Amino acid sequence: MSVARLLLLLALCLLIRPGGVMQIIPYYQMQKYDDEITKLYDSTPATTDPDITKRVIVDSGFFLGAPYHIGALGEGEMATFDQSPLYRTDVFDCQTFVSTVLALAESKNIIEFRRNIVRIRYKDGETSYFSRNHFTSVDWNKNNKLNGYLKDITRKIRGKRGHSIALTAIAEIDKPNWYKVATVARIKRFSRLPPVTEKVLLYQLHTLANEVKAQESRIAYLPLDKLFDKNDKPNLYLFNQIPSGAIIEIVRPNWDLTQTIGTHLNVSHLGFAIRTKEGLMFREASSTKEHGYKVIDYPLIKYLKECLQSPTIRGINVQQVISTSQ
Repeated sequence: MSVARLLLLLALCLLIRPGGVMQIIPYYQMQKYDDEITKLYDSTPATTDPDITKRVIVDSGFFLGAPYHIGALGEGEMATFDQSPLYRTDVFDCQTFVSTVLALAESKNIIEFRRNIVRIRYKDGETSYFSRNHFTSVDWNKNNKLNGYLKDITRKIRGKRGHSIALTAIAEIDKPNWYKVATVARIKRFSRLPPVTEKVLLYQLHTLANEVKAQESRIAYLPLDKLFDKNDKPNLYLFNQIPSGAIIEIVRPNWDLTQTIGTHLNVSHLGFAIRTKEGLMFREASSTKEHGYKVIDYPLIKYLKECLQSPTIRGINVQQVISTSQ
């Protein structure tokens, strides 16, 4: 880079108000996570069961009780914007929990896991902040369907007359604006950087807006007013069609978060439907105080019944996990 170009870049950066404080993250040892994952494969035969549904159930169960931590994963210690671990086993948010379990279930050992976790979390398996599947509906679902990990079965869940009850949620995912409104608080590093360096990084983050376009998100969902009747009684005929091990996504059509993150969304949360002796559970990394900020099993019907009180939640999308080894 020429001196003139560098000076121009610095001048532009000085005009940017970082906003917030850069996140400082603790150092970590990836060997610790590798050892724990290897131990899972070596000590539990069910982790390599031919039935991927059984693998999902077993693998997701390992993390029950693990603390919730938003933005748990990043691009690793050499990353530019987010030096959080590329994968881990100690804390999760909802998407990193589902991604980690999916990678475990699609793998037979730590080597396969490393490959699959990158394919699941990044478009074309390219490990960069720009290529990360940030948005569930237009990134994570789409790319993992193309990878052969997922199949949307929402419209296959039908009423007693054999007709689909699914509706379509539509939203514009404004990726350019999501980048433009980023503050320095989105950057996560091991140590504080000089103010000018922080501004340079933030400028680089903002310029990524020039590389993307706003996208229309269309996602099928089972409406809550079909899953429950007027008396809030669950339609068990529909709930019984949800397969164990499927991914449940909470759908909020055109959810307006423009004032906080700069865009609308269609999906706000995800976890697994798990059938246990206690009934159909929603296995999720919960971000609520009521559920203890941890990975829990919570009755899915009870969870969705509580969602009836939400002004924005309208239903669920159902993704079936597909084995790539079949």
